[in-house]
Amino acid sequence: MNHWIKYLDNRNLYWGIILLFTAAVAVVYPMADGLKEVGRGSDDDDAMRILAENIAVLKNPYFIRTYHGNPLSPGPGWAALWIPIALLGGYQFLNPIMLCAAGLTVKKCAKNGWLSANMFLVLILSSLAVWEMSTTGTDLFALGLCFLCLPLWIRKAEKQHWIFLLAVLLGMISTSRIIFVYIPFLVGFVLWDGSKQKAVVVALTSLVVCVVLHAVFYYWSGGDYPPFHVISKGDRIMTLNMKMLAISVCVASGVFMLRSYKNSSPVWLMWMGLMPPLMVLSLADLSNWRDWDFALWIGSRYFLPPMALFVAWCVSNHENDQMKHDT
Repeated sequence: MNHWIKYLDNRNLYWGIILLFTAAVAVVYPMADGLKEVGRGSDDDDAMRILAENIAVLKNPYFIRTYHGNPLSPGPGWAALWIPIALLGGYQFLNPIMLCAAGLTVKKCAKNGWLSANMFLVLILSSLAVWEMSTTGTDLFALGLCFLCLPLWIRKAEKQHWIFLLAVLLGMISTSRIIFVYIPFLVGFVLWDGSKQKAVVVALTSLVVCVVLHAVFYYWSGGDYPPFHVISKGDRIMTLNMKMLAISVCVASGVFMLRSYKNSSPVWLMWMGLMPPLMVLSLADLSNWRDWDFALWIGSRYFLPPMALFVAWCVSNHENDQMKHDT
């Protein structure tokens, strides 16, 4: 075991993995994207590109639909963050960019440095879902990586201007899907034990940014705001029993978080705040819409946003266990 650990504690290995992942995306993505010419493939990437390219020229993109006829689900702040790479024709590198940032964040926060960063990469890239979603341009994986990085960056930030800028960034990311409007409160809760003042500032600032961005585009769209279709879709998927299960699971998770937040890592708390509602929504999609046909289980992608948090927590736990063993 120590033999393998020695090889994992290597900076060159980290950059090699990132380059391999980026190269795989660069090769496979054009083939996956080309399926739209015959009406197949995923339109998630097209939704993000349409949003970014139109917002860049100050046009309201929400009157446009994807080639599958689907409304645009992502929110304006999230899409606006990726305007530079969309305009440069490099949207496919959204996930590699965020994976690199997340790995470096894990390295910065871990005591084992490159060892922890490489363990994070190896574990998360062992999921075929990550490769599939990344090579088709789905943004949910990158979104989950943002949910990992932002709370950790904010916790480490000390200067007021950095805290404010990161809070604005968090607000923009929270627009990613309309259901994530609660993320500012979750991050504020995660920060509460470290600095109550920072927690309040970040939560309120990011919430205002999130709500204002949604409100501007809501009124610009004449009240017909496509991101709201995520809520109506969830309402169709969720039976009464599933809604009761979702409420029960979220309440239980909330109680657990309140009782254990002082002794829990921010990564674990973020995972606890994200996983329960997405898990129930995913299971509802499988049972109610797909009739337990796993081949059609599109809702499995809802596990992607919390995945990075869980993997980072596992790496952190391994590091703590190793330190206890060494002492």
